[in-house]
Amino acid sequence: MDINFRLFSERLGRVLAGEEVTLSDAAKQPIQNLHAEVEIVTSWLSEFEYDISYILLQKIVEDEIGNPDLATVMDEINCFTCESEKVIDTFINSITQQKSQSGCSEDIFDALQGLQTGISSSSKSRDTVGLDDRMEELLDLLIEGPPQLSVVAILDSIGLDKTAFATEAYNSSYVKHYFDCHAWIPDISYADQILDIVIKFLMPSSRLSEIMDKNYEMKKIILHEYLMTKRYLIVIEDVWTIGVWDVIREILPDNHNRSRVLITLTQIEMVTSFKLEDGENIGLDLVLTGGPLRATYNGWTFLILYHGNISLEENIGKAVGIPLVLRHFKYCSLPFCLKLCFLYLSVFAAHLEISTRQLYQLWIAEGFIPNNSEATAESYLEQLIKEGFVEAKKRKAGGTINTCSIPGRWRPVLLTVHYMVEFIVSPFMDPKGKSPKKVKRLNAVKRQEDFAYLDYYDSQLHSLLCCSPESRHFDPMDWEKICGMFKLLRVLDLGSLVLIQYPSGIENLFLLRYLKLNIPSLKSLPSSLLSNLLNLYTLDMPFSYIDHTADEFWKMNKLRHLNFGSITLPAHPGKYCGSLENLNFISALHPCCCTEDLLGRLPNLQNL
Repeated sequence: MDINFRLFSERLGRVLAGEEVTLSDAAKQPIQNLHAEVEIVTSWLSEFEYDISYILLQKIVEDEIGNPDLATVMDEINCFTCESEKVIDTFINSITQQKSQSGCSEDIFDALQGLQTGISSSSKSRDTVGLDDRMEELLDLLIEGPPQLSVVAILDSIGLDKTAFATEAYNSSYVKHYFDCHAWIPDISYADQILDIVIKFLMPSSRLSEIMDKNYEMKKIILHEYLMTKRYLIVIEDVWTIGVWDVIREILPDNHNRSRVLITLTQIEMVTSFKLEDGENIGLDLVLTGGPLRATYNGWTFLILYHGNISLEENIGKAVGIPLVLRHFKYCSLPFCLKLCFLYLSVFAAHLEISTRQLYQLWIAEGFIPNNSEATAESYLEQLIKEGFVEAKKRKAGGTINTCSIPGRWRPVLLTVHYMVEFIVSPFMDPKGKSPKKVKRLNAVKRQEDFAYLDYYDSQLHSLLCCSPESRHFDPMDWEKICGMFKLLRVLDLGSLVLIQYPSGIENLFLLRYLKLNIPSLKSLPSSLLSNLLNLYTLDMPFSYIDHTADEFWKMNKLRHLNFGSITLPAHPGKYCGSLENLNFISALHPCCCTEDLLGRLPNLQNL
């Protein structure tokens, strides 16, 4: 609950150190006074760290707040933070544009320590016991099961990370070779979006612009025709509503070729809508033994995997409820710096492998890493991995982590906490009276329609991210809205969304530190971009092949990271520009640029 306030305190320190803007002595004084007051409050809050965490837990489980006075104080502090950020943002932006033109109680502490020890010792081992046998069983259901289109449902159960389990099956070579096409669909919030989402994830991107303009019935016909001769697998993560079944059955053809839908279920109560082979409804008192349970829903075959030895009702409490509370406690015990880095992982989908290079640059651009050190960022990630919050997926020969992922068991914590503390918001989330005007970070990963909600957000937005791997054309109207409304952006990551041409207005986002765009047609970096975005740390355009870069490139003294399909840099212009001492990574420098003079101007370049 104090995350945004503490981030504001750290930001004031960076402003005074000249990291965001150069201040005159007259301008420094009021900010120094504000920083001193904020530091006093921060020190006071540290004495109530676990009390604040306990209030957060009570809010998450919708319990009565045990310390309403402290909760009220925290609400007032967060309102103060929001208003203060606006003043600082406006002040810094005006300066930048001018330059461009010219104590917790002992019982709670003991409980936290005890719970942390308990979950730490058990979480490392219990998610891997017997996994090989379980995986073989799951793959058999997907590949050797009944010929008709069937749903394989994985229930939450003690000792099983259902998302990791489904991910391993989805990525297996057996599945890749057996199914003609496959798609992983993140959690679906609304049943009426299912058809559009399935089309986007399953069908060739070259046909999407033509298909998405059709009406519902025509879209359904097109999807049926496309899948009619294919054996397909669709994975749907965290199904929450029974209405999903009816829509899925309506839009997917059954070719009797062993096509499958694989789902993960957190709401175990949903299985009470299914019928056993004898026609009886499944009850929560049922104890499943002897392999997968065959059931039906309105005549549709379901194969239910449940790896527990207790009743479904007992499992709801022991496998879902209690572990979730323990994980919230474990999160609350993290150091502040690791809380920030962990919560930020919510911008990525659960099944994705996250590039650590991208992750470190995002953390640095957000101001989470002291001295902008990638070594510190790597150390933070290693600590999160050690504590079980993150999994290392791929490492280099020397042990350096290349990619990581979020264990499925931590997704509910990420989603509830970052929402409750207003750290990051997504448009699909139920606002429950919360004002999006206070939010500094917007994650538009879920749906194409997310960008239609931009009008609801305050012009003081600092970060706009769309880290989905989905590749589709980005609406130019949405781009105009971004550049017109959010002039204080520090982070802009549009992921794989395709821009047809170089976007006008980007040069007005003076404060950008991190910029990732997909512009395949871009062949040159214009001077207007390079001369105005002097605060950039990371410029990431992996699908652009640059033949010409303006001389203003050599003025980008803060630049650390260049990622292009290929880039040609200009010769150093001479006395008017210095060396780029912070630049340590260029993904693909054109060979003609590998001269002694040019490389000598990049003294800390480590990767080419």
